[in-house]
Amino acid sequence: MKKTFMLLIFIISSTVCFASQNLTIIHTNDLHSHLLGGSPNLDYNPAVQEDDGTLGGVARLASLINKTRAEKNDDLLVLSAGDNIMGTLFHTVSRNEGFEYRLLKAMGYDATTIGNHELEYGTKGLAQVLKAALKHDEIPAIVSSNIDFSGNELEEFYDKGQIKRYIIINRAGLKIGIFGLLGTTAVSVSPFINPDMIKDPIATAKEMVGLLRKKEMVDVVICLSHSGVLYPETPKGEDIHLADKVKGIDIIISGHIHKVIEKPIFRNGTIIVQAGCNGTHAGVMEISVDKGHVNLENYKMWEISGKNFIGDTSIEKIVDDAISAVDKQTLNREGYTFFEALGKSGFDLNNELQETNIGDFVTDAFRYSIDKADFKNSGRKTDIAIHASVIIRDNIKAGKTGKITVTDLFNVFPLGNGITDDRPGYPMVSFYCYGHEIKKLLEIHASLTSIAGPQFSLQVSGVRFWYNLNRMIFDRVYKIETDSDATGYKTLDISSGNKTLYKIGMNYLLAEFIPLIGKQTRGILKITPKDINGNPLPGIKDAIVDKDADNPGMQELKGWETLFEYVKSFNDSNHDGTSEIPDRYMQSQNRIISDKSLNPSKMFKNSTAPTFVASGLGLSLIALMLILLL
Repeated sequence: MKKTFMLLIFIISSTVCFASQNLTIIHTNDLHSHLLGGSPNLDYNPAVQEDDGTLGGVARLASLINKTRAEKNDDLLVLSAGDNIMGTLFHTVSRNEGFEYRLLKAMGYDATTIGNHELEYGTKGLAQVLKAALKHDEIPAIVSSNIDFSGNELEEFYDKGQIKRYIIINRAGLKIGIFGLLGTTAVSVSPFINPDMIKDPIATAKEMVGLLRKKEMVDVVICLSHSGVLYPETPKGEDIHLADKVKGIDIIISGHIHKVIEKPIFRNGTIIVQAGCNGTHAGVMEISVDKGHVNLENYKMWEISGKNFIGDTSIEKIVDDAISAVDKQTLNREGYTFFEALGKSGFDLNNELQETNIGDFVTDAFRYSIDKADFKNSGRKTDIAIHASVIIRDNIKAGKTGKITVTDLFNVFPLGNGITDDRPGYPMVSFYCYGHEIKKLLEIHASLTSIAGPQFSLQVSGVRFWYNLNRMIFDRVYKIETDSDATGYKTLDISSGNKTLYKIGMNYLLAEFIPLIGKQTRGILKITPKDINGNPLPGIKDAIVDKDADNPGMQELKGWETLFEYVKSFNDSNHDGTSEIPDRYMQSQNRIISDKSLNPSKMFKNSTAPTFVASGLGLSLIALMLILLL
């Protein structure tokens, strides 16, 4: 009897020791200061559970976290994969208030990492954000494993343990190791990040996994990777590569690429998840850990919408405080208020990585505002305006009211800060180049999108162009026409002999990439920005548009200001104090035309060096084969 009892005790204790342990993880990425649901923000109503047409809002997100925490008895981990700031008016007060980090903590986030947009203000700016947040409240743990903080303003946060290479969290009976990475692509598209600060993500991940597994003896390894997953149907991207190259990461919470991945990706023993951007979605993952193996038991991608959640009132109170701070610290000095209507529209303007109605609208706004600011000074109108699709950060939605407000219009182009001032937003630039250099600019869209991804897609104004995908790379554009208000479209001479100077307008952020693209293409797409007399500019900073040249100093014309000015320039047919976006913007205006033709005229018209070299090599190869055969 005694032996039987002891055997029973052994069996029970063995079952307890080896029973699987369960943990729930909520994850988001790329919040980008989107504290409200949108768009439009005006329609967002977190106080009621109904489908108001908007997605996101941190008050709704907090309700998902609260609901899950109550169900799981606190066996919950809440994580973010970075880019928590930069993308709405709220980031304009981040350095004074740090609302984004304070809200993450108030919502119950355990950890986050540093994305590329956290560094858009530089290391000094992020240090200011963290100081402001810590002055008011606690913040979540920040893990960043492959950024070298030595010698910059963030070093003190690392020394104090407010930024760590990794953290250990004990939850649900599990010892969980979490580390963070900033990916190489995210760094490459951020000209204001010093690449020397960034260590190789793969090598760092191997180091972290070894440390967490062997020294810390953790049960679960989680990587917060601001690197991303593209094309989940046939998975590609840095985080797929990371999982393939580094054994021992149980879960990768992915960020940077703004795609919603509905179902987790399994790769080399690693679970990879990603939840879109702007707080519109959150993933809820239930895992079990059995004998050292992590199993995915359940997963749901939640849409953060009014039909699913009523907003948390305590979180909404913090958001209301943030709106007041934006009005007082940012908008009042600009002559605006947060929800002020600047115009109205009976249709949506949507952005995709192709020519779009909002792309036509934005680039037309560039030309209009640059000319308004600079024509008196230069006597030259802007011939062409160019913008990158990926820098158009939000749509313009008509919503229930049709009103286009300050907050929503700012969200279309919110990024950055002044170069010569401290006002929010990157400035506009204008410079001059030759016709054959315009072709090179447009080859960014025609050629680089097919080999380097859709982030190189462009939007244009004052020009339309044709390109053939069957032509040689870097020589696909075969016809360009420029648009004159007086005469309409005219063919542009893109020969090297045309020394006419054409005025180009774009944003500072895109202009910063022009030298990089020239280097990356080994000079094939090299473009030299010039002044009105054809002299090469010392730097892009010398091309910044002064919106008020009559006053001393530089008054930068901001990207978001061009949109505000353009909307206000339209007709107010109802005389209700708000102008109307014209119907011509209901659809795109066919400024970018592509085909895949073998027609000789489209294959060789206006050919340049890449085609000549390839053709020469091809003919030489044919001649050699004939000689060998004979």
